[in-house]
Amino acid sequence: MLPSLYDALEKQHSITRDELPYRLETVYAVLENVIGIRSSRIIENHIIRKFYHTLDLPFDTVDGYTLKDYVEAARKKIEAMNWNSSNSIATYVSCTFSARPR
Repeated sequence: MLPSLYDALEKQHSITRDELPYRLETVYAVLENVIGIRSSRIIENHIIRKFYHTLDLPFDTVDGYTLKDYVEAARKKIEAMNWNSSNSIATYVSCTFSARPR
Protein backbone atom coordinates (compact mmCIF):
# COMPACT_ATOMS: atom_id res chain seq x y z
CA MET A 1 0.00 0.00 0.00
CA LEU A 2 2.77 2.45 0.86
CA PRO A 3 4.50 2.05 -2.50
CA SER A 4 1.21 3.00 -4.22
CA LEU A 5 0.88 6.06 -2.00
CA TYR A 6 4.48 7.16 -2.56
CA ASP A 7 4.11 6.59 -6.30
CA ALA A 8 0.91 8.68 -6.47
CA LEU A 9 2.47 11.46 -4.42
CA GLU A 10 5.54 11.63 -6.61
CA LYS A 11 3.83 11.27 -10.00
CA GLN A 12 0.73 13.37 -9.41
CA HIS A 13 2.03 15.99 -7.00
CA SER A 14 5.86 15.88 -7.26
CA ILE A 15 6.16 15.18 -3.53
CA THR A 16 9.17 13.16 -2.44
CA ARG A 17 9.40 11.34 0.89
CA ASP A 18 11.55 14.14 2.26
CA GLU A 19 8.75 16.63 1.55
CA LEU A 20 6.00 14.63 3.29
CA PRO A 21 6.16 16.50 6.61
CA TYR A 22 5.62 19.80 4.83
CA ARG A 23 2.72 18.73 2.59
CA LEU A 24 0.42 16.85 4.98
CA GLU A 25 -2.86 18.08 3.50
CA THR A 26 -1.89 16.87 0.04
CA VAL A 27 -0.56 13.61 1.43
CA TYR A 28 -3.86 12.92 3.16
CA ALA A 29 -5.91 13.85 0.08
CA VAL A 30 -3.86 11.42 -2.02
CA LEU A 31 -4.23 8.75 0.66
CA GLU A 32 -8.03 9.17 0.48
CA ASN A 33 -7.93 8.85 -3.33
CA VAL A 34 -5.66 5.78 -3.27
CA ILE A 35 -7.46 3.73 -0.60
CA GLY A 36 -10.77 5.49 0.07
CA ILE A 37 -12.05 7.67 2.88
CA ARG A 38 -12.88 4.93 5.41
CA SER A 39 -9.53 3.17 5.03
CA SER A 40 -7.64 6.46 5.04
CA ARG A 41 -9.18 7.33 8.44
CA ILE A 42 -7.84 4.06 9.86
CA ILE A 43 -4.37 4.73 8.41
CA GLU A 44 -4.49 8.33 9.62
CA ASN A 45 -5.33 7.18 13.14
CA HIS A 46 -2.42 4.72 13.08
CA ILE A 47 -0.01 7.39 11.81
CA ILE A 48 -1.12 9.87 14.47
CA ARG A 49 -0.84 7.36 17.32
CA LYS A 50 2.63 6.29 16.15
CA PHE A 51 3.64 9.94 15.74
CA TYR A 52 2.60 10.83 19.30
CA HIS A 53 4.21 7.65 20.66
CA THR A 54 7.47 8.50 18.88
CA LEU A 55 7.37 11.96 20.44
CA ASP A 56 6.48 10.43 23.82
CA LEU A 57 3.42 12.70 24.01
CA PRO A 58 0.02 11.78 25.45
CA PHE A 59 -2.56 11.18 22.73
CA ASP A 60 -6.24 12.10 22.93
CA THR A 61 -8.68 11.68 20.06
CA VAL A 62 -10.39 14.94 19.08
CA ASP A 63 -13.51 14.82 16.88
CA GLY A 64 -13.00 16.69 13.64
CA TYR A 65 -9.19 16.84 13.88
CA THR A 66 -7.19 16.09 10.75
CA LEU A 67 -3.64 14.83 10.46
CA LYS A 68 -2.47 18.42 10.16
CA ASP A 69 -4.44 19.44 13.29
CA TYR A 70 -2.81 16.68 15.34
CA VAL A 71 0.65 17.66 14.10
CA GLU A 72 -0.04 21.29 15.04
CA ALA A 73 -1.29 20.20 18.48
CA ALA A 74 1.91 18.19 18.95
CA ARG A 75 3.95 21.21 17.89
CA LYS A 76 2.24 23.32 20.56
CA LYS A 77 2.84 20.67 23.23
CA ILE A 78 6.49 20.48 22.25
CA GLU A 79 6.87 24.26 22.28
CA ALA A 80 5.35 24.30 25.77
CA MET A 81 8.08 21.83 26.77
CA ASN A 82 10.76 24.11 25.22
CA TRP A 83 11.91 21.70 22.50
CA ASN A 84 13.16 22.99 19.17
CA SER A 85 9.81 22.19 17.58
CA SER A 86 10.40 23.07 13.93
CA ASN A 87 13.23 20.57 13.60
CA SER A 88 11.70 17.99 15.92
CA ILE A 89 8.32 17.87 14.22
CA ALA A 90 9.79 17.55 10.72
CA THR A 91 12.18 14.83 11.91
CA TYR A 92 9.49 12.84 13.65
CA VAL A 93 6.98 13.17 10.82
CA SER A 94 9.68 11.91 8.47
CA CYS A 95 10.33 8.97 10.77
CA THR A 96 6.63 8.20 10.96
CA PHE A 97 6.22 8.04 7.19
CA SER A 98 9.48 6.18 6.61
CA ALA A 99 8.80 3.27 8.93
CA ARG A 100 9.61 0.84 6.16
CA PRO A 101 12.84 0.78 4.20
CA ARG A 102 12.78 2.57 0.88
